[in-house]
Amino acid sequence: MNFLLIFFTSLIFTIFFTPYFITYLKKTRVVDLPGHRRIHQDIVPRMGGLLIFLVTSVMLLAFTEELNSIRLVIISANIILLVGIFDDMLGLEYSAKFLLQISASLLLLFYLIPKFNKLVLFEITIPYPFDYIILVLFILGGINSINLLDGMDGLVSGFSLLIFSILLALSIISSNTFLLILTTSLIGSILGFLKYNAYPAKIFLGDTGSLTLGFFLVIASILTSINFNKDVLDLTFPVMLLAIPLFDTVRVMFCRILRKQNPFLPDKSHLHHVISGNSISHKFTVFFIESFTVIFIILSLYYIKVSHFVPLMLFFFFVSILLFIEPIMHLVKRFTEINYEFDLLKNVPAKKVVFLERTLILLSSVMIGFIIVTSIPQSTSSNRSINSNILWIFFIIGLVMFFLAYGHQRKQKDVSDLYTFINLAAFFTITNLNSPVLLDLSMKNYSLGQITEISYYILALIIILFLIASDKLFPVKKIILNGIDLTVIVFILLTFIVNSFIKFHFDEYFSISFLEAFIFYLWYKVIISIKSEITNYLFYASFALPFAAIVILFFVKTS
Repeated sequence: MNFLLIFFTSLIFTIFFTPYFITYLKKTRVVDLPGHRRIHQDIVPRMGGLLIFLVTSVMLLAFTEELNSIRLVIISANIILLVGIFDDMLGLEYSAKFLLQISASLLLLFYLIPKFNKLVLFEITIPYPFDYIILVLFILGGINSINLLDGMDGLVSGFSLLIFSILLALSIISSNTFLLILTTSLIGSILGFLKYNAYPAKIFLGDTGSLTLGFFLVIASILTSINFNKDVLDLTFPVMLLAIPLFDTVRVMFCRILRKQNPFLPDKSHLHHVISGNSISHKFTVFFIESFTVIFIILSLYYIKVSHFVPLMLFFFFVSILLFIEPIMHLVKRFTEINYEFDLLKNVPAKKVVFLERTLILLSSVMIGFIIVTSIPQSTSSNRSINSNILWIFFIIGLVMFFLAYGHQRKQKDVSDLYTFINLAAFFTITNLNSPVLLDLSMKNYSLGQITEISYYILALIIILFLIASDKLFPVKKIILNGIDLTVIVFILLTFIVNSFIKFHFDEYFSISFLEAFIFYLWYKVIISIKSEITNYLFYASFALPFAAIVILFFVKTS
């Protein structure tokens, strides 16, 4: 229950304070200006990662019982934070940054030494003192590789969200309280930050954010490896998990050396630059890298949970793709330059298009209503039901989110889609963990559950039709899927993959809940694109759904 509280507290704090922090950074001119290496064309505040660090620190201080046991982690994390702050505000020479980072890495080494007996990398045991040297190099390389990956809106935030999600799942198995608090608070704060950091970004992580996230990714992945290998630090798992930033950094620096350039000076040869430079849009470049991240997450899971040989072979295969990404992307660009005209509604009269629109809206609304009614919880007697304390947490958090959303709408004069998805995810989580009201009814030879499942398929098909016909149906050209939506798609895919490797009591229901919520969420975005006048009604209706489920469950418990 504490971890649910940590997640939502981190989420709410980040969503609430980020707009004020954006205003403060603009006033103090801590901003990124457009330039030859910048993809964005506007002035955008940086150093937003400071907020993620502060929220995570508060959660650690509030919920960690033995703070003395992690004092070296706290000190080294604050050194990395100061490096980022000075670099964002004043600009540091890379030599000064490395000196401070080395001191933080050595402190982290002293923290880790008592926790492992030997270090293994790719099935090779590294002897003393080379094991300590390699570990320090990995810490330094991991932190800076995340910093170098931070070149597009929401890229490092989305990447970190995916990695911390799997580390949270593994920390639940190992019962590591420190990792549970750390990963839960980071997931909540990163998700809240993505609301403003996903494409198009209103604030950047800055070096403050990318360096500290890199630090936390490194320490969390190392501790997870130690927990699962009985006091042996198998560095292969962290390397596999962070393969994309690590090997992209190696590739870029090697290419700079071949060109007789300083390997530490910046250029536009990183993975995200290569992909976006081959006619792939900003948000789909991020989506591509995040999808590729899932591949390495699967391999690392297989490595730590099943066996070593197969994932190692596949790992080196996919790393070779990373190392030769430039010629591969050139081939992709040549293939995509072939133009196809594909417009199903090109010759359809306007009246028929309007009829199609009204029919699809009516049919999808019926499907939505039917699914909601059949999902309303009735029983709490199942072994997976939610207890009263968790219901109260959902209720209080729902109230806070409602007032936060209302204040955001009044101030920003718009609605945030993230609130809608969170509300829908909460509703389906509550309903899937309890018996639906009409679960025992049947219709002819089909159970109501089967009919509800069919309704989801019909609803998904209608959404696809809407997207195909978007140019004809939508009154103005509008982007349906933004940066954070694509990250959510990858995240939902990851939850199903994690469930296939790690069997949790609740995990399957969360995976299904996220998928159901996202289908509803897509319907919501499609409808408000066509009927913008009903945006507020649907937005606030999303808050009513989890409240209704909670009230019904409270009534059932007391009756």
